[in-house]
Amino acid sequence: MFSTKGVLIIYLIAVTIFLPSLSFAQENIGFEKGNFDNWDFAIGKLEADGGITAYNAFADPNSFTMLKKDQSGLTDDYGGFSIFSPNGGKYSVKLGNTLYGNRAQQMSYKLKVPPTGSSSIIFNYAVVLVSPGHEPNQQPRFTVKIYNVTDDKYLACPSFDFISSANLPGFKLVNDSVFVKPWSSATINLTGLNNKEIRIEFTVNHCFFGQHFGYAYIDVNENIGAAIEGNNYCANQPAITLSAPPGFASYSWSTADFKTPIGTGQYLSIPPPPDQTKLAVLVTPYNNGLGCADTLYTTVHDINAEFKFVAKGTIAGCPGTAVDLTKASVTAGSSPGLKFDYLTDAFEYLPSPDYITGAGLYYIRATNPGGCSNLLPVTITFGLPELAISNPAMVTFPATVDLSRSFTPQASVTYGYYTNEAATIPMPDYTSVQTSGTYFIKAESAEGCVNIQPVVVTVQPPAPFTITAPNTFTPNGDGINDYFAVTSTGYVLFNGLSIYNRNGTLIFHTTNKTQTWDGRIKGQQASTGTYYWVFEGYDNYYHKRISESSFITLIR
Repeated sequence: MFSTKGVLIIYLIAVTIFLPSLSFAQENIGFEKGNFDNWDFAIGKLEADGGITAYNAFADPNSFTMLKKDQSGLTDDYGGFSIFSPNGGKYSVKLGNTLYGNRAQQMSYKLKVPPTGSSSIIFNYAVVLVSPGHEPNQQPRFTVKIYNVTDDKYLACPSFDFISSANLPGFKLVNDSVFVKPWSSATINLTGLNNKEIRIEFTVNHCFFGQHFGYAYIDVNENIGAAIEGNNYCANQPAITLSAPPGFASYSWSTADFKTPIGTGQYLSIPPPPDQTKLAVLVTPYNNGLGCADTLYTTVHDINAEFKFVAKGTIAGCPGTAVDLTKASVTAGSSPGLKFDYLTDAFEYLPSPDYITGAGLYYIRATNPGGCSNLLPVTITFGLPELAISNPAMVTFPATVDLSRSFTPQASVTYGYYTNEAATIPMPDYTSVQTSGTYFIKAESAEGCVNIQPVVVTVQPPAPFTITAPNTFTPNGDGINDYFAVTSTGYVLFNGLSIYNRNGTLIFHTTNKTQTWDGRIKGQQASTGTYYWVFEGYDNYYHKRISESSFITLIR
């Protein structure tokens, strides 16, 4: 089992050479063939004095591994960043391995600087070091060197020599012994080296005792010496977003003669300048001594082609789900035929833009076939629709409660009202609730996120109802007490009145609250005596049937 103590992990990415007016090709420098043609390799070991003894070797897959970029989203176990190049290169190479033993691996590439002009090598790198606590010359190590083959000497800037320790500039401690340097960039200015041959060397080694190791990932831009590309705009484009290579500490844009500052940042939005405008950007690497400040150039082109690019500013996702940035609805309204790139807030390519589970700021870059390009931010959030319930004030029946007034509705959210917590039994009338209880409001966003919250309703009962009737009545036609009726007070619904004789025979029935008994049975006068009455009704507050009964004496 490998001990994590003493691990050295180095990532190099996007070595690129820019030339304002001249470019030169180097076959397979970016592994565009998917193999190691034109690269040289050496394998050796670290000596006790810190020197490396090495010999030429073939590209042993255990030490030099070709990687083809995919959408797997794999990240390094120690640094937590993607193992694939953030510059969009198709192939990368893993330099080194995690085997035990005193090992050193080197890969190098020779190229000839053009006879005229000036150029720069730009490379991105990230480093993870775990210090085993050996003497400095026995530690795991990473070096980047540029050798002037023609003059037989190494260039002074930059010369990276990272020896694992707690004092490395620009590193952060991620646990007790692992130090991580996030993605950075540096440049090698080749001015004055015209017509000379140089060699780029990347070297990693294990510790002298063979228990702690290092490895690297390398990707190289194939288009050596080209100016910064992609800064084009179309006639109907209100702004252009200038872009420079990623990974530097700072960017300062200006006109090519350096007289007029334009702005700062890797990406800078400005009104489109005149066609063929030449601009310069001063790039400064992280940490003094770890690279050289340099100036890169780009020429802005006005392309006669339609270009319209729009993107949603904010996308809300549901907790526990993922957001798909590649959905057509995200860029609806844009010109057809655009090519989209999806980037993090650090402007690295997203490995899986169709499955984003982290909230934050992302970017979409659109490019049309004519080369016009623009970059727009998209903020992704995850959360339920807002539903802050205020329980309604208590009322007394027959006053009612309107549940839709218990919260502040939000745009693009639909609401439902239910009697159960699962929100499956809808309420018949949520605007006129008459009964105390706990009800449930469901808020559903346009994205399908659901938030269900309870609302407590308190409706005070009315005064108790009463059912009254006279004990006697005299249906003799004198106009006094000639009819029998039952009187109710309170919130009672009249369903019916029935009258029975002493034998239990029904002699009168009505469902009309205003209809009374005149003392007749089928048109004939009922005899003097005692009769039994039954009132049937419904309690509108407690929502239950009620029945009251008593006796009445008929006197003639």
